[in-house]
Amino acid sequence: MRFPDLLSLSHQEARDRISDHAPVYVGLSGATLQPVHVASGKLMPRTSTPDCIDLNASRVSLLDELPHIGPARAEDIVEARPWASTDHLTRINGLGTAKVHEIQVSNLLCG
Repeated sequence: MRFPDLLSLSHQEARDRISDHAPVYVGLSGATLQPVHVASGKLMPRTSTPDCIDLNASRVSLLDELPHIGPARAEDIVEARPWASTDHLTRINGLGTAKVHEIQVSNLLCG
């Protein structure tokens, strides 16, 4: 099982964020394992294409799709995790309240 794929992480992101002692899960008696992610504090089934971009879980390439977020700001978002509120994005250099508001109303973020 390729756990970076299940977690929607690149190989490098998985190496940076997850222990090299990765857990091994086994489905017994024909059980199927269903990957999950946490969105808004709830366990949700992971889909192959995310419905939204999660500031605390999405990889850099997805964060880059948000308005006013390029690769450098996406990296800054990842480094500043966890995010309690999108309002706190103003801590990222170059993101003022107007740009953060545009991100919030883009309907791209989870929750």
